[in-house]
Amino acid sequence: MNGTQWSLRLKDRHVDVQASGSNSDPLADGRPNDTPEFSAAFEAYLKGVEALLGGRTFR
Repeated sequence: MNGTQWSLRLKDRHVDVQASGSNSDPLADGRPNDTPEFSAAFEAYLKGVEALLGGRTFR
C-alpha cells in the first residue's frame, strides 16, 4: 500500500479535539481535500508545527 496518513490531537482541561486523514488533507471546514495539492488550511498547520519545531521541516 502507498499513501500518507496523518493525525492530530489537541487537548487541554476543557477541550479534546482529534482529527485524522488518509491520502487526503483537510480543508478549512474539515471536509477532505480531494486534490493532490495541500489545502491552504493544511499548509498553515504544517507551518505552525514547523514553527514549534524551531524552523525544522515537518513534511
